[in-house]
Amino acid sequence: MKKSRIATLAALVGLSLLGGVVVTVQAQGDSPITISNGSLHLESAVAWSQFKTQGNTKSHPQGDRSVPKIELTVGTNTQTFDIGGQRCQVTVKYGSTSLSVGTGTNGKGLSVSTDFTSFRPGADENHLEHADATKTISSIVVTKAGKRIYRGRPTGAVKIVIHYQ
Repeated sequence: MKKSRIATLAALVGLSLLGGVVVTVQAQGDSPITISNGSLHLESAVAWSQFKTQGNTKSHPQGDRSVPKIELTVGTNTQTFDIGGQRCQVTVKYGSTSLSVGTGTNGKGLSVSTDFTSFRPGADENHLEHADATKTISSIVVTKAGKRIYRGRPTGAVKIVIHYQ
């Protein structure tokens, strides 16, 4: 019986991969922010309505956490940056919209700053979509402890996962 369950699971995973289905496994306690293009798409593990808003900045409701790592995929190239709970910032340029995700000087707290009036609700309360789907991400800068660790002008698909634990 166990062998048939394992075979069934393997078949489902194989079919999912062939069908282009992506399954994300999230560590317990991880509350990542994901940025991707194809319009500018923002996804949070916590509903955006739970973020504290002040002007053009939304702060994650769990301010005692920090960013252990940032995963950046441009095209088929994936890089993982070890942040280790230090202060960090990811800045993205999308058309005329700038987006910044970062932590406080002590590496704790996560905030997102942008012109949120340029976004509309996405598939559910955890997603936001830029209102202008015709642009692309033209610039990405990642800093750690105030030092630039990545700067690029991407071509192709972009996905940035900012883990928050």
